[in-house]
Amino acid sequence: LDISFSGTDANEKYFEFALRENGAYTIVGLSDAGKAEKTLTVPLGYNGRRVTAIAQSALSGGAVEKLIITEDTNLRMLENGAFKDASELRELRIYFREAEELMPPADFFGTRDDFRIYVPRDTDYNVDYNGVEVLGIGELLKFMED
Repeated sequence: LDISFSGTDANEKYFEFALRENGAYTIVGLSDAGKAEKTLTVPLGYNGRRVTAIAQSALSGGAVEKLIITEDTNLRMLENGAFKDASELRELRIYFREAEELMPPADFFGTRDDFRIYVPRDTDYNVDYNGVEVLGIGELLKFMED
């Protein structure tokens, strides 16, 4: 697995990171600048390496209402509880089309009642995508307009 990333990502300034055993980075929190933003985009890389995961409670303490995962993301795992305590988060927009390559958390408990996940039509995001039954995802999933 190539974890290298060349260049800089303007979105990295909004997050705090931890280095994983595999050499890639995990988002573990929000920077002071990130806590003030209402819309955040997951960065592709940080410090020359790919960003591949979002840790439990990584978005807590912020004002973020919408989190965007881009079509060319390097993200491969949303850890259990990744959105826990993100009290303002209403939207997760996943533009990445390869559902089988993005491991979902086991559940989305701890999110707002009006939290929704938007995905492209004709993708394999569903109630048990990637072989993992995602509790409560059925009523959360919505399709983006083409």
